[in-house]
Amino acid sequence: MFPLWRQFVGSEPVSAYRAWLDAIAFCLVLVGGIEAFYAGKPWRVYLPYLFAGLFFFVLGEKGPKIKAKIIDIGPWGRLRRVNKQQAAELANALKENSELRDAIAAPSTQISSQLSLPSLEIRPSPGEAVTSFVEKAHGETHFRMDIYNPPPEKAHNVQVTLVKIDPLPISEYFRARADFPYHVRLGHLADGSVDSATGHDINPGTSKQFELLYFWKSSDGRIMTNGIDTKQALSRNAWFSIEDKEYWHLKYEVSSARNGIQRPMFFVRREGESLFMSRLV
Repeated sequence: MFPLWRQFVGSEPVSAYRAWLDAIAFCLVLVGGIEAFYAGKPWRVYLPYLFAGLFFFVLGEKGPKIKAKIIDIGPWGRLRRVNKQQAAELANALKENSELRDAIAAPSTQISSQLSLPSLEIRPSPGEAVTSFVEKAHGETHFRMDIYNPPPEKAHNVQVTLVKIDPLPISEYFRARADFPYHVRLGHLADGSVDSATGHDINPGTSKQFELLYFWKSSDGRIMTNGIDTKQALSRNAWFSIEDKEYWHLKYEVSSARNGIQRPMFFVRREGESLFMSRLV
């Protein structure tokens, strides 16, 4: 519906709200005119209709603007202005600090490139047996973990740590001195020199072996193990016996300067006069 007077001048349509108020104003003026002219009543009877029509006309024309002014002056208007101001300030800050955003993004790119580097390969793989090495001089049998560094980068500060044995060895001698974690040494002979360093570099495309444990049969018939307790100054103070059918889960952590921590787990069990070892995880 359109205001009647705007139809005569060819203006564009307005809202239904304003159209209804304009129609009420027109009807009031029309009724007042009929009352005054056709009913022969005095002009003062026409004035209320005239003022009422004028009121609805003004309300139709100015009502939305008055309402907006009232809302804008109130708390909601202030809140809207504050939000607009904050949004403008934030947009300006983001525009002015594009260089800062690029600087923040740069380390993320570097980190992702580091994460894309190949991880250290721990051998044997899960589910495979650990290959044993026997010293012919004295008969000690060694179990070793092989860590391979894929190309192209050199792996720095590679560390292997024994963090837990579950269940603990039955040996009261070991239990009395247990002090986890233990740094795992590089592969060595039972009577040979031991590299006491805890971190090692591995060239790309090469590997290094780490001594998990070794065992032998003592003169009194016991099966003795060594290589687990690496905190004893003397090797003879670190060995202890393992009982028949006894088994352990050995949990390790393997880390380097460029890679995250890997947590392989190995299983060892005594059967008769031999130990059998395999990797679980």
